[in-house]
Amino acid sequence: MVYEVVEHVSNPTFDKFVVTYDAISSEVKCNAYFSITNICKFVSESEELTAILHRAYDNTIVEMQEYKVKSKGKCSLSHEDVLLEDINKLQIPPRVRTRGHPKNRLGSNTEKYIANASKKKKKKKKKKKKKKALSEWCSQIPTIIMDIL
Repeated sequence: MVYEVVEHVSNPTFDKFVVTYDAISSEVKCNAYFSITNICKFVSESEELTAILHRAYDNTIVEMQEYKVKSKGKCSLSHEDVLLEDINKLQIPPRVRTRGHPKNRLGSNTEKYIANASKKKKKKKKKKKKKKALSEWCSQIPTIIMDIL
């Protein structure tokens, strides 16, 4: 299992920092890339950073064990049977139900944006229909006048 973390940095010369962890071989590779006219150059591999990432990974495993013990009961985790999905579950808060206050609920901004976009689309369709009907009526005016005369 290989985990890869890509972080884009806003520094103009430092474009991308990639950390890859291979759970099978227990190797951490750190790559820093500089973009110079669309050419990425490998910069370094750091033993010190590898040790830091191993400690952070072990701390995450311990947190996951504590979390699973609290929520479901006993469990045992090792480097081999841990999944990236389990790590993500630690970071994602549960969906919170609110009464009348959707702004406090996770993901409500996206839902509002979708609802408002669909309302705008419906309004535009109605305006187009009205304009079309008006233009058709205006185009018929000369024939109506000719019929009257």
